[in-house]
Amino acid sequence: MQSNQNQQPNNGYIEEDEAPLNWRLLLVLAWGNRWLILVFFALAITTGFLVVRYSTQVFETRADIQFTDQSKNQSVDLGIIVGGASIDKLNEEMMLIESKGYKIKALEKLPIQVSYFGVGRVKIADQYTANPYMVKADILDSSVIGKKIYIEKNDADNYQLNYEWKGNEEHFNFSFDKEYNTPAFNIMVTESDINGEEKEHWGKSYFVLNNTKSYAWELIKENLKIEVDNAYGGRIFVRYKDINRARAIDVTNTITDAIVENGFKRKSESANLTIQFIQDQIDSLENELYLQENIMKEFKRDNQLISPSIAEQNLMEKFRELDAQKLEVLMEDKSLGWLLDYTNNKVNNLDALSGYFGDLKFNNFTPYFNTLTELLKQKDALELSVAAGDPRLKLVNQQINDVKNNFKEALVNAKDKLNVRKQYLAEQEQKYEAQFLLLPEQESEFMRLTRLTDIKEKYYLLLLEKQSEYEITLAGMISDYVILDRADKTEMVAPNRLQIWGISLMAGMLLSFGFVYLKYITHDKILGVPDIESKTNIPILGVLPHYKKEKMITPVVVVSQDPQSMISESFRVLRTNIAQQLNGFRDGGKTIAITSTVSGEGKTFTGVNIAQIIANLGKKVIVIDFDLRKPKIARALGVKNHRGISNILRGENTIEECILSDTEHHFDVIPSGPVPPNPAELIVSDIALEVIEKLRTMYDVVVIDNSPVGLVSDVIPVLPQLDLSIFILRANYSRIGFIETLNRIQKTNNVDNLAIVINDIGGGAAYGNYGYSYGYGYGYGYGYGYGYGEYAEDRQKKSSLLKKLSKKLFRGKSEKH
Repeated sequence: MQSNQNQQPNNGYIEEDEAPLNWRLLLVLAWGNRWLILVFFALAITTGFLVVRYSTQVFETRADIQFTDQSKNQSVDLGIIVGGASIDKLNEEMMLIESKGYKIKALEKLPIQVSYFGVGRVKIADQYTANPYMVKADILDSSVIGKKIYIEKNDADNYQLNYEWKGNEEHFNFSFDKEYNTPAFNIMVTESDINGEEKEHWGKSYFVLNNTKSYAWELIKENLKIEVDNAYGGRIFVRYKDINRARAIDVTNTITDAIVENGFKRKSESANLTIQFIQDQIDSLENELYLQENIMKEFKRDNQLISPSIAEQNLMEKFRELDAQKLEVLMEDKSLGWLLDYTNNKVNNLDALSGYFGDLKFNNFTPYFNTLTELLKQKDALELSVAAGDPRLKLVNQQINDVKNNFKEALVNAKDKLNVRKQYLAEQEQKYEAQFLLLPEQESEFMRLTRLTDIKEKYYLLLLEKQSEYEITLAGMISDYVILDRADKTEMVAPNRLQIWGISLMAGMLLSFGFVYLKYITHDKILGVPDIESKTNIPILGVLPHYKKEKMITPVVVVSQDPQSMISESFRVLRTNIAQQLNGFRDGGKTIAITSTVSGEGKTFTGVNIAQIIANLGKKVIVIDFDLRKPKIARALGVKNHRGISNILRGENTIEECILSDTEHHFDVIPSGPVPPNPAELIVSDIALEVIEKLRTMYDVVVIDNSPVGLVSDVIPVLPQLDLSIFILRANYSRIGFIETLNRIQKTNNVDNLAIVINDIGGGAAYGNYGYSYGYGYGYGYGYGYGYGEYAEDRQKKSSLLKKLSKKLFRGKSEKH
């Protein structure tokens, strides 16, 4: 038996412990699954579109307010009663702005007693005032608050109400513009003043009756933000978010107006309380002064006194100075008493006190005022968010009581200090009165009456002066807040379209990369030459491209049917490489075994076409079907299989009797014959080798189609006795592990004549020319190029731009020399 003496020794393949990431393979897998990747991107973009289309839109509005402490420019010296200017620090003013009471009261003026909703195919729209009907309702049962009350228009004059109440479904048919009574509420529905077309298309709709106070708080507790630009500029931004554009504008402007009005109200309330206090003092003093003047007139008339003496005048001057101090103490004492009474009765509303704590006489109380204001704000917030018995609310109430008691104690201490001063003035008064008693009786009494009259007149004039000054100030008083920009437009802040589109594209990329990487780490199919070269030293004789012209149910002799095709040229190149392996076809008969690892890799297809392409050189070729379990040669060539190699091996027929001449393909065939019960014993028998040796003498080339070695090992012992053993590996079909099978066969059985042919390159999932159409060296000093630009098939189909790019992208290795 002749063997290949030129085969170089095989040192075996040494696999690296860690293979680097194969970017070319990743790109090939991505290209092969490009349509699925497009589906991933389409799904991601579609999802992004649906999110943008059907997510609830949120709109934001903004109003700008400028805060200026007007009291610095407009204040007059109102003395003790009026106090100093308003709080001039913006952060202190913000504590008052952020209190909730006045905002909720302002929002109750908006049309929020009833919420209107339109039900669409996918989402529910909050219609606010843009609904085709208006509801006026008096709630009789609070359990109906917050429940959906569905309304449906029956005709131009009538409508139907449906809602659940106390576990029952309630249904009513009413007419528009009429008031009706139901167990849960009294209601009247009128059609709103919108265009007729919208009235005709109500659609499915419902409304919800609200508790206006709690609903107003729900509107603003999370969505309203009042921010300060900087403490020096005094710029305040009112921002509000809502799912309804119109309501966002209305709420923002309402809150803005409420801030301005509340600021002015606090200033004017303090002034009005002071004016009222002064007026009460004036009313009381007018009667006393009138009576005192009459007493003075009668005394002068009865005693005929015209003017006091010099001693009396000096003493009167001392009394005037003393009375001025007593008057100051009196005014301060009354103010402290008023503050103490106001704190006891109205501790929950400190706005009117703000004007007092700018005066030097009262600035010691400012810390108490600020602390109480902050605690009351915390209490308001907690009352809306926690239950009445919550420990946090109890703690704040306790802190308020503690600060309130400390505040009152400070006021009492101030009054005690004032009493000490009053005692001193009283002692001075006693001293002057002792001097007064030394005067004659008539002069003494006249001086006493004059002093009393003078005191009351001064007190009266002082009150009139203060009242006039404060009324002038109140008349010219303006708010510390000026609206710079009202809310007149909205900006959509959610959904964030740019962000959603970015996330969608990123999701498409991640899904695609994840899928491709999963395919990469689970990849176990041979795609091309690089997959084989990286794992074995067995030479590659050639590659066969995917044949697209027809779906081959049975193997086809394509080199005769389509001689100018790309695949026919591939077989010509393969023929040349086989000739190089066998040192030509001239020196006696050559035996070529064709096998594969599993069925379906194309060994029969490759075998009959190798036989045909060699026969085209005028060589005498015979094909033997040694696949005794699953024969295909007879069916492929259209010959009878009534007798064949199985009959020869069992001695039933001679070789000559079983040889069939295929005149169409110009080579002879020995089919498998009937499937024997013991194919393994027949294949490895000495008779089989004798048959092959005899055929070698009769033919130039003997092509043997064997069983797959991955399924049965019958043929393996025969392979070393042949000239060339070709293993067929099919791209995108054969597993990479099959290469290890070949390495094991080569090493264990000393099969040194192994060679590989890769079939169906470019087929399957369109993995492109991964390691195909480029020069390869197979360890024999020869390089072979597989370009087919000058054949008929390529002239008929011009390469597309994608194919050209893929060829450049997946460029193979350089030719080996």
